[in-house]
Amino acid sequence: TLNSTMKVPAFILQKTTIKTEKMWQFYLSVSLWAVVYATMNVSIVVFLEQQLNSYFWAGFAIALGHTCSMFFDIPFNYLQKIFSSRNLFLASILSVASAILMFIFLVLFVESTFLKVVLLFWATIVFSVSYDLYNITVTSYVMAESPPSQYGQNLAYKQLAQATGLVGGLVISAVLIFMANMVQSTAEMAGAEINDMPFLMATSVVLLFLFALLVMLFVFAMFVES
Repeated sequence: TLNSTMKVPAFILQKTTIKTEKMWQFYLSVSLWAVVYATMNVSIVVFLEQQLNSYFWAGFAIALGHTCSMFFDIPFNYLQKIFSSRNLFLASILSVASAILMFIFLVLFVESTFLKVVLLFWATIVFSVSYDLYNITVTSYVMAESPPSQYGQNLAYKQLAQATGLVGGLVISAVLIFMANMVQSTAEMAGAEINDMPFLMATSVVLLFLFALLVMLFVFAMFVES
């Protein structure tokens, strides 16, 4: 199973206070979620730039999503008292997976520019709200599982896991975009008309979205088995 392969590395056992597989799995999940968060933000920018040739609308969509997510802070804090952190974390995974699927659908099947923009704004809001639920849930979990004397230390581990995931997500996004550009360049050299091949036009965002979806499915499977 997935859990049997997730032993705490010896270095982590020696140098940190992370001693159990449960907490190691938690911090790994936090890092993977951050990978998806970074990848999705790059994907949204690339997608809107391809469709509208405007970075302004990309920034506007992301800002709108985060603005809407602020209104969910208090409800999500209240939900921490009703549902387990595990269930809320799984809910955030399913929610962001639905947003990713919506983005893929927009890239491959929706032709109307207006409809694309409207649905993309909606998908961006769902993505941002999902991240808000995840972030509040993992912070609540750290506070609940830590003795008061270790609040600062364990929150620092959480921040480190997120930062590692964000950097990793940006690096992976750059690699996937480079690979997509190589595919497009190869097709052009072979004489293909890229404008007549919408899938190749969208190769970069498709790769990014699919990668994000696969990571989310992995985290989901990991938690289902826990």
